[in-house]
Parts: sequence; C-alpha cells; structure tokens
Amino acid sequence: SRENLEKLLNLINTQNYNKKIKIYNGEYQPTFPKESSFINENFTLLIGQELHFKENNFKISFKREIGNNLIISGRGKQEKQNIINSLIMNFSNNKKFNKVYYLNQDEDIVVDIDTYDETIFNSEIEENSFIVIDSFDGYQELHPEQGYGGLQKELSVADKFKEIVEYGYKKNIYTIIFIDNFKRSQVKFRDFLSLFELRLGFNLNEESTNALLSVSNSSLLKAIPKNQAIFSNLITSDMTYLKLYRGEND
Repeated sequence: SRENLEKLLNLINTQNYNKKIKIYNGEYQPTFPKESSFINENFTLLIGQELHFKENNFKISFKREIGNNLIISGRGKQEKQNIINSLIMNFSNNKKFNKVYYLNQDEDIVVDIDTYDETIFNSEIEENSFIVIDSFDGYQELHPEQGYGGLQKELSVADKFKEIVEYGYKKNIYTIIFIDNFKRSQVKFRDFLSLFELRLGFNLNEESTNALLSVSNSSLLKAIPKNQAIFSNLITSDMTYLKLYRGEND
C-alpha cells in the first residue's frame, strides 16, 4: 500500500542518512595522483587504477628473473603520451633507479628527460636502470637477426641490445619497449619478444589484443576500449583490467 511504501522509504532514508555512498563509474578515467604516490624504493611502476569497484592503484612489479621486461602496445597518441608521463613520474620519484635510458623516434611524444640513441649499447649500461624505447618498430638497428650466416668478428648493436634484454635482470636492468604494430613485429622476431613476459595493451582491436597477451583460442578476449588497458604477466598467467591516468587536457 502507499502508506506502507512511505514508511519503508522513510526507514531506509533514516538508516542511510549518515552513510557515505560510493557510485562506481567504469567509464571515468582517473587523473594523475599526487607526486608522492609515485615514491617508492622498489622496482615497481604505478600505471593506473584497477577496473574494479575498489579502484586500487595498479603497479607493475619487476623481479630479478629472466623475461621480466615489458611490452606496451596500443593506438592513440594521447593514451601513449599519458603512459609515458606515468613512467617518467615513476622514474623521477624512485630512489632505487640509477638511470633511465630513453630512446624515441616518435616526434609526437613530448618528454622532459634526457634522450639517447642506439649507440648506448656499445657502452656499459648502469645497474639498477631502465631502458625505454618508444616506437621500437622503427629502430631497425636494434632489431635482432633471425639467423647467422657465419662467424661474426664483432657483435652488432642489435646483438648487444639483445644480450642486455636477456641477461640485464642480473644487474637489475629492465627494458620497456613500445610497439605500434605488435602482430607485424611478432612475425619478424617472435623469439626475441619471448624475453618480454610482461605485456600492457591499450585501445586495441580483438585480434591484436589476443596476439599481444598470448591468449589461447579457448579464452579469447574482446577488444580493449579507449582509455582502458589490460596487463598480463605471461609467467604467472595473471591478468588485470585497468584504467589509465588522463592528462590535464584530455
């Protein structure tokens, strides 16, 4: 009856009057947190928030194990810029990192850290460091050779880079590469990409998503929508859906 309905509504209103109500909006993209959120002394990178009601901060952890390198692949200039901004915030506020070697061939990306070129691999890479390569597709000098036609007197830059990717973990040296077209790169150097067991995909179609995250045909994933991402650890088979941070002008 209308009378009982009003009594019930009044009772509900009284019981919840002083309680905080949280409304979860899965479409909302979080802004960058305070700089203090990026401060830590571990080999972890704060990237975004989990796509979950609790909206926990999501961090990618690097362990001293072979294969602990990261591939990031997706479409969209602004999303890519925001991810790189997140990485720089981590690098700038982590006392554990000695140095960041940033190589970039994408003129649309703006960064405020020192940049390098492929000649750095002819010298010693410092311990406790990260190597970040944007648009790895275009770095022909660093692409590993698929076979050897004979004995080589001297290692190429690509060979030296591959050695760092494969054995750098022994000195806490980890590599992050951005790949614009993962499927094409996968065909060119599949064995080399197996050294990157950590994968982060954003704004990808269904086919590219499943190729990047090495998903079997029995459990195919859907496309990754704009401003969202999926992180996968191929070693542990863990997978996390997350929302990326947005910039001030997004």
